[in-house]
Amino acid sequence: MKALSILFMIFLLVGCTPQAYSDNLTKGKAAFNDGDYSKAISLFEKAQNEKETDEISSYIKATQLLLDSEQATKQGKLDISLKKAKQVVAMKGNDSLLKRAKSKAKSLIHKDQTLLSQKKSLEKSIKKGKALLANNQYDEANDVLNKALSKNTLEHPAISEQRSTIKSLIKQAVNGAKTSASDTEQTAAQPQKSSSDSTKSNQDTSSKATSSNTNTNTSQQEGSSQSSSQSSSQSSSQSSDQSQDSSTNQGTNQSLTQEEAVNLVKQYLGVDSDDKTIVQYDHDDGQGNYIIHVYEKVIDDPSTGVGHSVTRGWYSVNKKTKKITAQ
Repeated sequence: MKALSILFMIFLLVGCTPQAYSDNLTKGKAAFNDGDYSKAISLFEKAQNEKETDEISSYIKATQLLLDSEQATKQGKLDISLKKAKQVVAMKGNDSLLKRAKSKAKSLIHKDQTLLSQKKSLEKSIKKGKALLANNQYDEANDVLNKALSKNTLEHPAISEQRSTIKSLIKQAVNGAKTSASDTEQTAAQPQKSSSDSTKSNQDTSSKATSSNTNTNTSQQEGSSQSSSQSSSQSSSQSSDQSQDSSTNQGTNQSLTQEEAVNLVKQYLGVDSDDKTIVQYDHDDGQGNYIIHVYEKVIDDPSTGVGHSVTRGWYSVNKKTKKITAQ
């Protein structure tokens, strides 16, 4: 009688776990270990159709989250990928499959965070490069942008747009530098042409003066009257020209204000309005430059607000040329 009871219990246990459930569960785990998450999910769902258990439900959930996370990373949707991967890490359970799932999720988190860091770095360099190009500092822009590419070498859809933008800006910097060099050469050649034109003008003036003297000797009284009128007209014209030249020189020689210099450095460094970095005018160096201090304030005691400053750098800004130089 006792032997019959034991056989009956074994029969019940076998009946509660269909062979199809066990087979699909085993095959699903194998597919998961191979990284074929779509196939693993399909096999786990077949097992679930045979028998509903907490174990199979957790396997389906973990595998689906990993699949979603991987696909989001490939599409450059890093925030979504991070969210899915963190859900896997937070799942309850610690059997062998869930351990592997959490390990893979942590690897995805690390990859996503690395890509996000590089994306932020590239975007900051783009902002800095654009500011330099707007200020016609082509060589400096080229240097900043090339360094950004050399430091962030990953080729990935998540940062492909930023890398493409930087390459386009580098071309602008190179073309701008060539144009600037060509303009400088033309400017250097211009005085020679002006000198030649001046000589020709003087010759024409001398010829006209000789002709004028001849006419004056013919009609002295009329010439005297005309000479007086011309002299008055020339004096008025010269006075007007001098006034215009003075006004033009004042506009050309107008220098940057301290606030404008500070804003140029902010653009140069890519400092946003909500950035903790402080950009502040410090002093004039006596050579036509503003000296700008860039630093951060670190609070040592939150209760009193007492802290110390950490210097990020010193920069000079030329009042005339607007050129920014790191000290």
